[in-house]
Amino acid sequence: MAHDTHDTEETSLLRHHHDEALSGVERTLRQRLMIAGQCTTVLLLVVLTMSISSTPMLEIMEGIICRSLHPDVDGTLNHPVCKGADVQSEFAQLQGWVTPFALVPGLVTAMPYGAMADKHGRRLVLCLAISGLVVAQILEIATCWFSDTIPIRLICLAGLATFVGGGPMVINAMIFTMVGDVFTADQRLADPVPYEYYNGSWKNRTTAFFYLGASMTVVELISGPLTYLLMKRGDWFCVFTGLAGLCLANILALLLPESRDANTLRKHKPTSRQPESHQQQTGSGFFDLLSKLPNATATCIMAATNFVSNNVHSTLLLVGVAFGTLGQDVIILLQQYMTKRFGLSWARASLLLSIKGVAALAVTTTILPLTSQLLLRKLSLSPIHKDLWMARASATFLLLGAFCLGLAPTLETFLSSLVIFTVGIGYNLILRSLIASYAKDDKTGLMFTAICVSEGLGGLIAGPIMAMLFRVGLNLGRAWIGLPFLFAGLLFSTSTLIVFLVPVTS
Repeated sequence: MAHDTHDTEETSLLRHHHDEALSGVERTLRQRLMIAGQCTTVLLLVVLTMSISSTPMLEIMEGIICRSLHPDVDGTLNHPVCKGADVQSEFAQLQGWVTPFALVPGLVTAMPYGAMADKHGRRLVLCLAISGLVVAQILEIATCWFSDTIPIRLICLAGLATFVGGGPMVINAMIFTMVGDVFTADQRLADPVPYEYYNGSWKNRTTAFFYLGASMTVVELISGPLTYLLMKRGDWFCVFTGLAGLCLANILALLLPESRDANTLRKHKPTSRQPESHQQQTGSGFFDLLSKLPNATATCIMAATNFVSNNVHSTLLLVGVAFGTLGQDVIILLQQYMTKRFGLSWARASLLLSIKGVAALAVTTTILPLTSQLLLRKLSLSPIHKDLWMARASATFLLLGAFCLGLAPTLETFLSSLVIFTVGIGYNLILRSLIASYAKDDKTGLMFTAICVSEGLGGLIAGPIMAMLFRVGLNLGRAWIGLPFLFAGLLFSTSTLIVFLVPVTS
């Protein structure tokens, strides 16, 4: 019984492999693909609508700050005064604090909402998370709309609305979990590499991560030109379009099938565990669930301690994930940097960033899969050996790209450096698979939760640091505006060192 309790609490966000096997058997391939497609559609729609709203909201915020510091400035977009050091410094500081307030709810509530998803269903938690995002966006819009009476700095508090549902972090976890419910380790995805190269779920995991990354990249590729076109009709039109899209995503989430139902079938079979009906009687009710959270949290802390001591390589790679996320979060300053350094409009900067999307799509759909096949077939490397060298190469490209971005003197060299940076975009995707390979089988749920927390902590710290460095660069002069990218290069140096220190083991 102790083992069962331990297993249940550690796998709050992802089900055990045995659960997966049953759920996959209960559905045909067509049904599984349809459910996975529906889940992916909801996730991509959320990402797309948030991206559409982001750029015009940044321009609106910049204009509000500019008019507050320079009351004589009219409503003209991209007024030269708004690109001054005082406005950009205040704007960077505001951006730096918006990110932590948006991330904290997810970090605090990921585990409780994961437990709720296991007990009451994934769809419920997914809809709660999207609803929280809708409320947060409405609060952001209200703060900017009534900026004459509401201080713009209070826009940071809008992110706290994602305590309802947990925000993007929980949305990602729920989508991964729902897809994991319907695809098992034994249901192979089409791949030219012979099965003997893989064990268990290795093949599904690696392939799924690449394709999911490619899907996200397609959205990034579309969002730039789409935002550019929508912003021609006005910033507010673009913002409200994004809000409407987010509401549509919530409606589609309500229509998703509950993937958890397939897993409950096993509980009705005779086992050594307590009957399901008894569990429902003793565990029913939201307050009863809350009363169990302290014990669950204590168990998770103990499990995390054991995880660190028994999975040294995975723990080391988790540190690499945190440093990698810290460095990659410099991209939150890309648009502001381009408008300041090269005098571009926000809409044009968003359009040019589509180059990053094209490069990322090529990397995730062509370069990474082909490299994987080459290392496996031609060089006969083991899967772990192959992923480790791919992670090392990706970290190196991130390192070189970050330094080149910070030192780029012209727009052309900046965009070329951005392509180099993007070649390393598979770093976190590869590390997810690599960490799972080093981790023990009974630690899978805890491992995926730890990855989410590592990425969240990296993003939490990155926002204020990058904003502070951008302000310092503005004060030091034009040549130092790229200081955040140089700092990101130092962070990538650490993550590169980590992946080179991890030994190749079977």
